[in-house]
Amino acid sequence: MRGAILLCFLFLAPLCHSVSANVADEGILHDVLIIDLTCIEENTSCAGWRPAHLVEYFGADWCEPCEAVETQLDQRESDNTFVMTHHPSKSDLFWLNASNQRFADTYQLWGYPDLVIDGEGLLAGKTQSLELEMAISDSEVNLSGLTSANLENGELFINSSLSEPLIIEVWTVANQAGLINLATNYSIIDAGNNSISLDGDYLVIMLSTPGRITTVSASSNPAHDLEPEGGIQFTEKILPKNNIDTILIITGLLILMILPATWDLIKTIRQEPPNEEE
Repeated sequence: MRGAILLCFLFLAPLCHSVSANVADEGILHDVLIIDLTCIEENTSCAGWRPAHLVEYFGADWCEPCEAVETQLDQRESDNTFVMTHHPSKSDLFWLNASNQRFADTYQLWGYPDLVIDGEGLLAGKTQSLELEMAISDSEVNLSGLTSANLENGELFINSSLSEPLIIEVWTVANQAGLINLATNYSIIDAGNNSISLDGDYLVIMLSTPGRITTVSASSNPAHDLEPEGGIQFTEKILPKNNIDTILIITGLLILMILPATWDLIKTIRQEPPNEEE
């Protein structure tokens, strides 16, 4: 029994340390640059430009409340805000794994539709989405950190003014199936890789500190007081692989711990009662 308990401690201690470390990793979206891929056909400069704001929309093709939000986004007046569409659901026709990870791991969202403004403000549900224009005007996030981004011969060259551990993510987006700037491809740019997919309309270049990005409600009705339309009934419960592994290990260790006692009980039950003396 003591051996089983010791084994349990030895297994769980590093796991708990790992979980604590992951929780402590707070991500930040520092900057965004956009490259219009029409520059390739028009033979013009393929340099990145910084939007005033970035709106990331998370929806699904089977989500009824999402239709109203998509219509709202489509009817926005053209301005310096860039809207990007993610379809994270694995049962979605336009599902992208990177969008799934951004939804579940980076922002840890739980329902559709959702709008994230400048990697910070959250509007959850169809009703809150109606506050988008106000949320954009109220956003005080100052995007900065990328000094330049240029596309040359199919390769992307990026310069940054920040020196802390960062990640440069590049999303290829395309207007298709009535969706605005749908994420269709994802790449991470580093010293060993600067090739990206050009099969789309824009490149969205994000400079971030890796980790979970904590959002705050950008609505006059805080997200925790409102069940988003399409929330629970349209949510896919995504359990991270690390959590599944932890549950399996703990279950196995608990079984090992109770086996000796269970075996002793079985032997006691099977043992014949002693003969009584006359």
